[in-house]
Amino acid sequence: MTIPKKALELLREDPDDLERYAVVADQLQARGDLRGELIALEVTLAKTDPASRHFVTLRREIDRFMKLHAKHLLGGLWTASSTSRLVWRYGFIREAALWTTATALAPPLGRRIPKPRVNKLLKQTDELMQLESAVLLEHLTLAATYNSQLFVWDAAARVAQGAPKSLHVLDLRDLYEGAVPDWDPMFQRELVWRRQVLTLRSDSLSLDAAAELFT
Repeated sequence: MTIPKKALELLREDPDDLERYAVVADQLQARGDLRGELIALEVTLAKTDPASRHFVTLRREIDRFMKLHAKHLLGGLWTASSTSRLVWRYGFIREAALWTTATALAPPLGRRIPKPRVNKLLKQTDELMQLESAVLLEHLTLAATYNSQLFVWDAAARVAQGAPKSLHVLDLRDLYEGAVPDWDPMFQRELVWRRQVLTLRSDSLSLDAAAELFT
């Protein structure tokens, strides 16, 4: 990990303190980590008047930087733009939504059982959990089609094995027309995980079953 542990703890203590990010940006740039430049750009953007022309110029520069260095910042997720949605703040992913459109239907009577599909949702979740860009992740949504809920359970189990300490909300969802639903979940519960309060949410899946993964 190129981010010093002490620096990471400082950011976790106050994830919205711009001065702390500026210090970390300097440290990372000194180490040759491109993330340092991204953090510096976003800190400058946060201090700039949104109505100014400089704000627009900075926003475009950040967009170009992230496209140019997507592989470095996102690892294996850099090619998963059609099944992921990431929200960045000050150079780190704070919210993420991952989904799969794969189905896991049982074969018709008398037909040979098809070869099991690869759980791409699990693969993407594993990649996200290993990203330095996601060390301050706060909110994660995992979604799959209704008949492929086992994909979600496997991905949730991966989260339970080693998610960032900053994670405090996990949404488990059904996929709706290729997008994560926007409506509020019908059910939610809280549990203490790693001395942090983790809120589990779901619009259809059993939260009791999900909670067992985190105990």
